[in-house]
Amino acid sequence: MNVASDGGLLFLGSKALGLDVLKTVVAIVPDELKGVITVNDVEDDRSVLTGFKEYCAKTRLDLKVLNRPEDLEAVVAEMLPAVILVSGWYWMIDGPVLNMAPNGFVGLHASLLPTYRGNAPLVWALINGESKTGITLFFIDRGMDTGDIIDQVELSIGPNTAVDDLLTRTTEACCDLIERHLGNVLDGTAPRRPQNEDRASYGSARTQVDGRIDWKRSAGEVHNFIRAQSHPYPGAFTNLEDGRRLRIWKCEIFGYSYSGIPGLAQQAVDAGRVVCCGSGAVVVTDCTVDAETADDPRTLITRGTRCT
Repeated sequence: MNVASDGGLLFLGSKALGLDVLKTVVAIVPDELKGVITVNDVEDDRSVLTGFKEYCAKTRLDLKVLNRPEDLEAVVAEMLPAVILVSGWYWMIDGPVLNMAPNGFVGLHASLLPTYRGNAPLVWALINGESKTGITLFFIDRGMDTGDIIDQVELSIGPNTAVDDLLTRTTEACCDLIERHLGNVLDGTAPRRPQNEDRASYGSARTQVDGRIDWKRSAGEVHNFIRAQSHPYPGAFTNLEDGRRLRIWKCEIFGYSYSGIPGLAQQAVDAGRVVCCGSGAVVVTDCTVDAETADDPRTLITRGTRCT
């Protein structure tokens, strides 16, 4: 279904990243923005729905808040944009809707496509110990992040980079790409190149239960797992012997070889409490129990405690 367009840009997005990108769009082409569509995600800890409402009211932008994916088509048909920009959108966009903007749907994805298509790309990159990631601006098609690439920004990942730092830098990279290409996206002259399917990889969705630490993994793998899920995410967790849930926000790799029982808490050091892994050990430096205020790991985790 092809629909005649009245021109201009429609923005689809949610979460903090989406709001930051929206503000960048308004700063560049305030008169081209026809409206904003977001989702009712108030039950998500990362929701900034109130921020979207306040910002759109302040800037007098037409905001639509959707409760169901199937409501999108009618709203797009009402606004008739030339192009639709997507950032922080977690619903699949189906075929008929994709034909409703003559200059296409353009999205931002937090990886160097075609690697880490799909869900939680930053988290998976950190868990897997990648040394780089990036942001891709691309045309959305019927596949999962398979459309032609407009441009990319590469970001380095250090051995101790945590997800909060990566999120900050990816937001900056997203806004940089928008500033660089929004003009040619609007007029239909954006560059495009197909993705290399030989390099494609995917990441699955993650839930809070997937954050449980497997202490049989190596110290390096446990360290990566913890830094991938730190603030603002729910945190990697383990259970103490008394049943309480310990969330570990930061750790470092213990600097010596360690032979021990995976999950067994050992000596205290200046930085925190040593916990054995399948090979080596990590030093827990920041943690909480049952969402209580953070305490010194050396007292919160006692020597001889088994973490499971």
